Amino acid sequence: MIKDLLLMVLVATVLLFLNGCGSGTGDEAGETNLKPVTPKVVNKDYSLWEYMTPSSDKINNFSLYSNDAREASETYTTDYTVSANSVTEVSSYALGEKTVYTKKENEIVIAFYKDNSRMGFFEISLQADIGDKITKKDSDCVLEKHYPQYSGQFDDVIEIVCGEQHGFYQKGIGEISQIAQNETDKEVRVLSN
Repeated sequence: MIKDLLLMVLVATVLLFLNGCGSGTGDEAGETNLKPVTPKVVNKDYSLWEYMTPSSDKINNFSLYSNDAREASETYTTDYTVSANSVTEVSSYALGEKTVYTKKENEIVIAFYKDNSRMGFFEISLQADIGDKITKKDSDCVLEKHYPQYSGQFDDVIEIVCGEQHGFYQKGIGEISQIAQNETDKEVRVLSN
């Protein structure tokens, strides 16, 4: 987008220069009113930042269930540290690892660290509508649905589907549930504060 903007400014400058070099006096030869071009920011229905990250520092407790078991097979905590444009997530089950969400102008960068070394990252759109692919690179991750109420205990929740994985995020809270299912196994983790 920035390259396109710079190219447009360069073309406009060259055109102004060429128009100004004609045989006229300047009044009749090529004086135009060029205005700077500003990129359009399209507003979408859902700010993914507001759903995927908590609005303040917190520690969440999660329970893990396998194959529709009635009792959790495991519990763990996730600690969120929040600043204006960044959220750091550290879970008790992944020692030495952290995930950092960084809010940019039109995207969210999600970076993964192991022992303070960046291992990888991906970018998602800052805003999306239902049905939109949310990753910047081609993927099957889609903002699938909005629930005014989910599972009888969570309000204002979005569902993001990436293949066989369904993620549920409550506005101002962040992740509340993940469901991963294939042909033989189903794993569910859910917020259990």
